[in-house]
Amino acid sequence: LLGRFVMQCGALDEAAVDGACLLQHRYEGPDSPHITDPSGVADPLVYVLTVNTTVGNDRCASLSANLPKLGVTSFEVVMGVFAGDFSSVNDLIAASPFTWTDEQDHAWRHTNQGNGALACTIGHHRIWQLAQAALSKPGAPRWAVVLEDDALVKPGKKLRDVLAKVPEKADIAFLDNFHCKHHEPGLVGTELYVHSTGSIGYAVTARGAATLLAEKLIVPSDGWLNVVIRGGKAFGWCGEVVFEHNYRMKSERRYERYTK
Repeated sequence: LLGRFVMQCGALDEAAVDGACLLQHRYEGPDSPHITDPSGVADPLVYVLTVNTTVGNDRCASLSANLPKLGVTSFEVVMGVFAGDFSSVNDLIAASPFTWTDEQDHAWRHTNQGNGALACTIGHHRIWQLAQAALSKPGAPRWAVVLEDDALVKPGKKLRDVLAKVPEKADIAFLDNFHCKHHEPGLVGTELYVHSTGSIGYAVTARGAATLLAEKLIVPSDGWLNVVIRGGKAFGWCGEVVFEHNYRMKSERRYERYTK
């Protein structure tokens, strides 16, 4: 269901009209060295989740053009599942990589989540697998950044510098403008707001990715992040905003109504 491409920022051909984010990719082997700054801090790995549609390609091309503003020199595109290819959530569940128990099936349907949420979650799950494997290699950086293709870059900061401030205790760092809106900057644990939503931009360590992968799927990807933190299995970090959503999410509008 999923494909992988490693791309060099700035290498996209703007004249390309078909599959822009699939063009001019370059492969980096698993042992490729990671770029470091003079202090010796390694750049994080960066994964971009997208789908091979016109909208997905346009978003991915736009994001790739702006990632260099954060000091990102290369990133890996993970082609996710397009929900429109499946007629029902049953079909998507049958094609998903998860082993579904009756409990999980009931929990997912109870939240009234549709194809889109499940397709997105499948993509995040695949990136966690890739991140855990890559970050566990000798000499790998501490962090892997997970981005959805509709993330907007907030320039002025380098990803490396932002993540260097995260304490060792944290294994998930939120980098978007919404997930931590109910919290002050700093370490966050079981007190994380239950309805914190949004997964357009965050980072995980190898331990964080492993913890997420060990958790049974019962909620979409942003809720999955909450489950492991609220369950005391990992600490999160609410820090500097580096990414914003390029449109207001339905969940954002719903939770705003919920909290008023």
